[in-house]
Amino acid sequence: MNDHDSLVKIAGGAGIVFIGCLFSKILGYFYVLILARLGSYKFGLLNIGFGVYAIVGIIALLGLNTGVLRYVSFYKAKNDKNKIKGAIVSALQIALPLSLLLSSIIFIFANQIASLFHDNNLVLILRIMIIGVPFFVLGNIFIHVLRAYHKIGYAVGAREVIEKIVNISITLILFYFGLNIYGASIAYTVAAVSTFVISFYLMEKKVFSIFSKIKTYYYRNEMVKYSLPLVLTGFFFMIIRWVNTFILGYFKDASYVGIYNVSLSTADLMYLAPMALTTLSFPIMTERYSKSENKDLKAIYDTTTKWIFLVIIPIYLVFFFFSKNILGIMFGNEYSKGALTLSILAAGYILCSLSKTATDILSIAKKTKIIFYITLVAAIINVMLGFILVPKYNLIGAALSTSISFTIMGILFFYYAYKISNLQPIKWVYLKSFILGLISIIIVYKLSTIIKLSIYKLVFLLLLFLVIYLVLLYIFKCLDNQDKLIIKSFLQKIKYKNGNF
Repeated sequence: MNDHDSLVKIAGGAGIVFIGCLFSKILGYFYVLILARLGSYKFGLLNIGFGVYAIVGIIALLGLNTGVLRYVSFYKAKNDKNKIKGAIVSALQIALPLSLLLSSIIFIFANQIASLFHDNNLVLILRIMIIGVPFFVLGNIFIHVLRAYHKIGYAVGAREVIEKIVNISITLILFYFGLNIYGASIAYTVAAVSTFVISFYLMEKKVFSIFSKIKTYYYRNEMVKYSLPLVLTGFFFMIIRWVNTFILGYFKDASYVGIYNVSLSTADLMYLAPMALTTLSFPIMTERYSKSENKDLKAIYDTTTKWIFLVIIPIYLVFFFFSKNILGIMFGNEYSKGALTLSILAAGYILCSLSKTATDILSIAKKTKIIFYITLVAAIINVMLGFILVPKYNLIGAALSTSISFTIMGILFFYYAYKISNLQPIKWVYLKSFILGLISIIIVYKLSTIIKLSIYKLVFLLLLFLVIYLVLLYIFKCLDNQDKLIIKSFLQKIKYKNGNF
C-alpha cells in the first residue's frame, strides 16, 4: 500500500469516525444541556464525580489500551496471532485486578474525599460512579483491539454512539422518577457496562477471539514497560483536564465548577478532528513503521496534521467571537459568565489538538518516556498556575492555567517528534488558512451585530461562515490535488455507508 492509498484509507475511515464522533458530540452536548439545567451547583457536583471517575479509570487502565493498540497493530502486520492474543490477555490480567482494587478504595473512602469539597452530597455520587470503573477499563481495552483491526465503525458505534444513547436514556428515565443527580450517576455506570458488553462481543465474534485455541505468547513485562509511562501520562493529562475543576471546588463552590465545565465541554468539541483522524492513522502509521516505509509514514503524518488544522481553526474562531452567544443561548444566562473562559480554553486546544499526531509518532517509536515527561511538566505547571490564579481570578484563572499548560505540552510534543524522527508537518499554508478563516469570521461577526441573534440565526451565520471559509480555501489554493482526492474519498464514504456503523 503506497502513501496515497494509506491516506485514502484514513479519509474513508475518518468519514465513519467523523459521523460517529459528530453524532456522539451532539449527544454528549445534549447530555451536558440536560445536566446543566439542574443548575450550576448540581452540575458542578456531578463534574467533580466525573473527574474522580476519569482519573481513577486512567490509573487503573495503566496505559494498556495504547499498549494493546500498538502491539496488536504491530503483530497484525506480521500475522503473529500468538502475540496478538498475548497482548490482549496480558493487558486484561493486569488491568482487571487493579481496577477492582482502586474502585474499592474510592468506595470505602468516599466520605473523606467528599469532605475536601465541603459537600456530603458527593459521597453517594462517587460510590455509584466508581462501580463503573472496571467496566470502563475492560471496555477500553476491547475498543482498542477493534481500532487495531481498523474496525473503526465498531469502535465508534460502541463508545461514541451507543454509550451516549444509553447514558442519556437512563438519565431521562431516572430524572422522571425524581432521582436527579443520583440518577445521572447511575446512568453513567450503566453506560460503562453497556460499552463493555458490546465491545467484548464485537471483538470476540467479529475480530479476534481470546477464547480460541491459539497459543498465547505472554509478554506482560514488556507491555508494562511500554505502557507504564503512558498510564502516568494519562494520569497527568487527566490532571491537566480536571485539576481546575477540583481547585474551583476547593476554593469556591460547585456553581463555579458547573460554569467552568460547560465552557470546558464546549472547548472539547475542538478535539473532534484529531480524534476522528488519528483513530485510524495511528494503526496505519504503526504498520508503516514496522515495515520501515518512512516515506508513507511522513506523508500520513503531514497530511493528517494539516487536516486537523483546517478543521480546528474555524471552530476556534467561532468560540472566540461567539462564545457569549453560544453559552447564553444553549445553556442560559447563568452560564454566559463563562464566555471569556471558553475563548481562553479554545486557544489552548489549538496546539494540543495539532500535536496529537506528534504524540502518536513518539508512541509508535516507543518513546513513551518522553510523552510522560512532557505531560508531567505540563501537569505541574497547570497545578502551580491553578493554585496561584484560581483564588484571585476564579474562572479566568482556571482557563488560563489549563490553556497555558496545553500550549506548552503541544510545543514540546512537536519539538521532540521532530528531534527523533525529523518529521515536521507545519507549513506556511497554515498561516494562510488562519488568515482566511479570520477574514471569514469577521464578515459573519459584523453581520451578527446588526441582527438580534436566536439559535436559528446563530446556526445560519455559522453555516455562512463555513461556506465563506471553504470558498476562500479553494480560491487561494490551500488544498492541493492530493487533498481534493482525499476529501472526495471522505465524502463518498459518508454517502455510501448510509449510517451503518
